[in-house]
Amino acid sequence: MARSTNNAIILTKQIVEKETIPEYGLNGKVIINFLFRYESLIDNNNKIRTPNSLNLELIAKQTNSSRSIVLYIFNSFLRELKDFHEFLTTRYENWTPGKSYIYDMLIIFLKRLYKTAPIFNYERAKKNLVALHNLLTINYYWPHITTQLALLIFVTDRNDPNIIDKSYVLQKNLRMLCTCSAYAFHCARNRLNISKEGKIKRSPE
Repeated sequence: MARSTNNAIILTKQIVEKETIPEYGLNGKVIINFLFRYESLIDNNNKIRTPNSLNLELIAKQTNSSRSIVLYIFNSFLRELKDFHEFLTTRYENWTPGKSYIYDMLIIFLKRLYKTAPIFNYERAKKNLVALHNLLTINYYWPHITTQLALLIFVTDRNDPNIIDKSYVLQKNLRMLCTCSAYAFHCARNRLNISKEGKIKRSPE
């Protein structure tokens, strides 16, 4: 179980043991992807939802899993998410000039983020990072690193040819994952002229 206060995620005792779920490794990625694409993981107060507030039976049915597997994987995700957010907010770096340093740092964050939530094509995202930094350089604009992460995954997901029926990651879930506010995300997207489809527009909307 879990609850959250502001940006903090507080975990309580987990009621399902990993050893009792042999399908865990097979279903984990499927369930996390389903959650990010079809379920809002934050409530109307911008708090991370608890397992009890999710329709676990429906999620289990849609992912060909059991309720206990969904519950275990969601709790495990919350634990990873808590660690990742602490990694983002407590990792003080002596920033140095030059985009090569920022690029190296983003690769570290991106790898850790993918471990937490494998909801995007990691290799494609690394390639897109080069294009994103070229775009940032052209625009003389360097938003916060969490905003860059959110933009990077947004563009990667929207341009992934393997995504069918436009079942993209919900933006609110993406922003929550990267600790990026809606204001920062949309300001950066508009500033860089990135469309809702994840394409570079020829002219502003």
